[in-house]
Amino acid sequence: MDGPEELLRRIVRSAAFRGSQEHGKLLEYICLRTLVGGPADLREHDIGVAVLNLEPGYDVTGNPLVGRMAEEVREKLKAYFRGEGRREPLRVALPKGEFRAFFYEADPRQIAEAAPGALDQFWAPYWRSGVTNLLIHGELEGEGMLIAEAYAAVQLAVLFEGRGAALRLQPASAFAESGVPEGNLVLVGTPATNAMLAGFVREPLEGAILQRIWARDGHGVVTILASPEPAGILPAARFVTSEEVLEEAAAASPLGEIPKDFRVTLG
Repeated sequence: MDGPEELLRRIVRSAAFRGSQEHGKLLEYICLRTLVGGPADLREHDIGVAVLNLEPGYDVTGNPLVGRMAEEVREKLKAYFRGEGRREPLRVALPKGEFRAFFYEADPRQIAEAAPGALDQFWAPYWRSGVTNLLIHGELEGEGMLIAEAYAAVQLAVLFEGRGAALRLQPASAFAESGVPEGNLVLVGTPATNAMLAGFVREPLEGAILQRIWARDGHGVVTILASPEPAGILPAARFVTSEEVLEEAAAASPLGEIPKDFRVTLG
């Protein structure tokens, strides 16, 4: 079983915390101070100064920011352990009304009964051992990447790293002569920057799409995040890296899960 530090790294990288760096910093500060044997209950004022850069001596009563954020961290922790972290054997909680971390082991029966979350189900083919995962992105003149494509690549790389799966990044131009490579693919970009999209997306794009093509013809699974304009890549990237969004999509499906082959246009 991993220790508290490893657990903490996974939590702050998770979808629940990824959107707010300050919530992650607050959790890290309280947890690390607890682990090194700090005060049984940290002072709200000291947390505000150390984590949120508030002025020393500020009025805690008049500025309850730390207390409010701590409550939001508690909710984010619950979301993490309901979703991505549902199989974590080690858990952490911030007791209500206190500024300290409480680490404890989950009930093994609870872990055994926990079904994989929507995020794990969606990416399961990519996280199996022994498979090759390639993220194939577009390329600008001078071998640069669109900012939106780089954002998607970073989000996916962090997600894969957190699951112990390798994800290799390659420009579409690397396969100009050899064609579609073997393995599981993630294609990211616009038709103007990523020439490989033309082999999978036949018709003109009217908006950003997310598409999944299941393994066939000896090839692996293909996931496509494409848009006619660079900005459209961002919602597609958020869709496939968010436990909450994928859970909602699975619940809305008549099958109760995201189908193997699908295509959705994102607003």
